[in-house]
Amino acid sequence: MSLRPLPSQPGLQAEDLALEAQLLQQLKGQPGAQGLALDVSPQPERLLRVQAAREALARLWDRLAASGESGQRHVQLRRARPLDRQALQALAESLGPRCACMAFYTAGTQFFLAWLQGGQALWVGLVPATTQQVLQALVQPFERDVLAAQPQARPKHEWMAFGETLFGGVADRLDTVDELVLVPHGLLHGVPLHALQLGGQPLVARVAVSYAPSLTVLASVRALSAQAARQGAPFIGFQAAQPDDVAAMFFTS
Repeated sequence: MSLRPLPSQPGLQAEDLALEAQLLQQLKGQPGAQGLALDVSPQPERLLRVQAAREALARLWDRLAASGESGQRHVQLRRARPLDRQALQALAESLGPRCACMAFYTAGTQFFLAWLQGGQALWVGLVPATTQQVLQALVQPFERDVLAAQPQARPKHEWMAFGETLFGGVADRLDTVDELVLVPHGLLHGVPLHALQLGGQPLVARVAVSYAPSLTVLASVRALSAQAARQGAPFIGFQAAQPDDVAAMFFTS
């Protein structure tokens, strides 16, 4: 699996979308690439290129947002403005007590896990693995066993055991929910996290799993869903030859 681009809104110019894709590609890392060597050392030239791309993308998004409703919606789903603590807690409450969101972040070479659940305070913990360890123990073995052009005849799938490292800090919390929304980050976008094992079984065997590209997008989609619900139910029509046919559809024995 991988993070696919969000669909564009209708009415936007093709050249603007092409420029956006080009700028995003410049800002994008290459998670999951075979032989990827993670280098976190300062690179002045690269930092300048990244800064220039970010500024160009910001100008493009400002222009799209000012172009109309479609442009505003397009930018709202893409502009990464991290939710503050109050917004995160509101998102957690909207999920309810039996649904949680598990989001991953990186800072330097470290991975962090954030847990959001209705009725509980936001919890953030350190994943006991560096980005290099995630690459070597999870991403590259998954690519070798599953994505390779000529995978091994009988792969061991040892990468699945990495779930103990990623999810071990919230193992007890998983027992309190029926649904789990996963928000991967960076390298983790290229791996089916729901297949990783915890306690000897895949995560998806313990809890129903869905994915979101980011907490900001998840909050936006849920807000739109709530707004649509307040506007009423959809009207559904159908055609019947005789009045009795309508009654038969709703009052069958």
